Amino acid sequence: MFTCSGGDSNFGLGIDNDAHICHRMFFLNKREYIDSILSQKNIENWDVSLFNKGNIDLINDKYTTNVRNKKDWNRVLYILRNYHDFTRFRNSYIMATLKELALCGQADKRFLKDDNLCLMFAIFINSALSCPAENLLNTGAIYFTPVSIFRLFANGAFFEILKDHYENLSTRK
Repeated sequence: MFTCSGGDSNFGLGIDNDAHICHRMFFLNKREYIDSILSQKNIENWDVSLFNKGNIDLINDKYTTNVRNKKDWNRVLYILRNYHDFTRFRNSYIMATLKELALCGQADKRFLKDDNLCLMFAIFINSALSCPAENLLNTGAIYFTPVSIFRLFANGAFFEILKDHYENLSTRK
């Protein structure tokens, strides 16, 4: 399994009994933390735009909850179960987006001709790169993997992984 607690087991317990989708979100509901990051002088390695486009407020309002608040806690658990249980939805989103990218020249054209290849790609993305926290930070929805990930792998990297896999299979016989 390549996924973190958010992708695998639903949540992590942070400070003051706050439940978070993953460890990356443990301090996003602490104003002092956000302010300290935004006040840094040399933050080229940080994508500070994530802190400014409202997704952190969304995360704090809808996805960070205190486990003692039973109503909110149950709501968050329900949402996260949906993330894990509706794989077909996530695969369909990836396949449709992949075909759109191929149609406009931003992904390999082979994806237009082979639905099984698209499905393998979707399963790869959902199993190896599944991160609801990353999705929330970049797209504002736990279900939608950033399109930049598709572009990265759909223009040759995924085919290299498949090639390597099949070469290793043939040498094991």
